[in-house]
Amino acid sequence: MFGYVTVNRPELKVRDLEKYRAYYCGLCRELGKYGISPRLLLNYDCNFVHLLLSSFSEGEETETRSPCVIHPFTRQTSVSTPWTSYAAAVNVLLGYESIKDKKEDGEMFLAEVPLLVWKKAYEKASSVNIWVTGVLRDELDRQRRLEKEETKDIDLAADPSGKIVRAVLDYQGQSQVLSELGYHLGRWIYLADAYEDREKDRKKGSYNIFNLLEGNEEDIRERASFNMKSSLRKLTLAYDLLNIKKNREILDNIIYEGLPGKTEQILKGKKKNESI
Repeated sequence: MFGYVTVNRPELKVRDLEKYRAYYCGLCRELGKYGISPRLLLNYDCNFVHLLLSSFSEGEETETRSPCVIHPFTRQTSVSTPWTSYAAAVNVLLGYESIKDKKEDGEMFLAEVPLLVWKKAYEKASSVNIWVTGVLRDELDRQRRLEKEETKDIDLAADPSGKIVRAVLDYQGQSQVLSELGYHLGRWIYLADAYEDREKDRKKGSYNIFNLLEGNEEDIRERASFNMKSSLRKLTLAYDLLNIKKNREILDNIIYEGLPGKTEQILKGKKKNESI
C-alpha cells in the first residue's frame, strides 16, 4: 500500500478532519509499540483500514490527549478502537515488504535502516494475524514471478495486489462485500502506483506494466484510465452495500471524492504530497 487512499481535505468538515487525524494519531501511537522506526511506516492507506473496520459498530473507541514525538509541546487527540492493533500490524507487514523492495531496487531512505530492525517488527506483527501474513507472502511471491516474466496482462499484473488488500479488509473471509471492495481497492492502488511511476521505472529499467504496453502515450493513458475507473466503480458499488454505523462522512469523502480526485491527479501527471 502506498498512501493513495486519503481524504479530499477541502470538502471535509473541520470536525471530520479532526476525527480523521485522531484515527491517524491513534494508529501512529499503536505503531510505537513496535519501536521508534516502525512509526516511519505510517501511511494513509492503513489509516483507511483502521477507520473502515472500526466503523461497523457504535462506540467502542477511546479518545486520549497527550504529547507525541512529532508534536512534543502540544497535546494531540488520538483514537483507538478494537481494530487499532490489527491496522498497525497490517501497516508493519506491508511496510516491511515495501522496504525489502526498495532495497532490491537500490532505493534508500527507509531502506537505510538495517533490515533486521524492521524484521523484528515484522515477526511481531505476523503473530497478530497469521492469515494476512500468509496471503501477503504468497501473493508477493507471485507478483515477483509475474514481473520477472514481464507479463503484459494488466489484469494479471494487478491481481496479487487485489488479493492482498482483499485479505486485509476481509480478514476472516466472511464478507463478500468487503472482499469485493478490498480486491478492487488493491487493484486500483497497484495501477495508480504503476502509472505514476512509469517514467521513473523506465529510467531504472524496472518492471512497469504500462511501459510494456503497445501504443502512444495517449493510448496508454486511456487504458490506465479505463482500468482504474473500472475498479473505482466496482469498489464504490461494494461500499454502498456496507452497513456503516459511524464515520460515514469521512468514509464517503474518501470513496466518492478522495479516490476519484487522486485518479484524475495521477492521470494528469500531477504529484501532490499532502500532510494531515
